[in-house]
Amino acid sequence: MQRDPNHPVSSTIDKDPFVMQIEGIFDFPDGRKVYTGKIDSGIARIGDKIVFLGKKPYPIGIITGVEMFQRIFDQGEEGDEVGLLIRFERGDFSNIQVSDIICHTNSI
Repeated sequence: MQRDPNHPVSSTIDKDPFVMQIEGIFDFPDGRKVYTGKIDSGIARIGDKIVFLGKKPYPIGIITGVEMFQRIFDQGEEGDEVGLLIRFERGDFSNIQVSDIICHTNSI
């Protein structure tokens, strides 16, 4: 689903790095996990490479889904309450917990 074209996107949102604090973690029987929270800055897009900041080593993954209120979007932006579906590339993601930070890999 695309964003409403009448909803203006601030020019600074795209320049700020994506940062979100994890507020909830939901497990599904097929092994998928959804990480929820409010985007503090930037834009989270499907296909973006992200890193979880918390306990080392920092796991790295790719955003494969952005959901808001049971609807699927291409991206979420600053201020949005989102659920992010992540495919992990490397690292131990079993120790990710609420209050860890998700951000773009190039922003740390």
